[in-house]
Amino acid sequence: MVKDLEKREFADRFWNHCEGVESSEGRWANGKGQFEYLANPQPLGPEPHPPQPDPKLHGTPKDR
Repeated sequence: MVKDLEKREFADRFWNHCEGVESSEGRWANGKGQFEYLANPQPLGPEPHPPQPDPKLHGTPKDR
């Protein structure tokens, strides 16, 4: 069952990534279950530093 694969410590949390707290009043923050609203969530790990992509992957000319 899919619920068995859930990360329970994160499944019922709403992480606010917007300025202000208006998102706590949205229908997505008040659903059928009990949600924990995190007004100011903190990163769970270090900031990732992915490698630069190959410029040939993008069609945007350099002069733009």
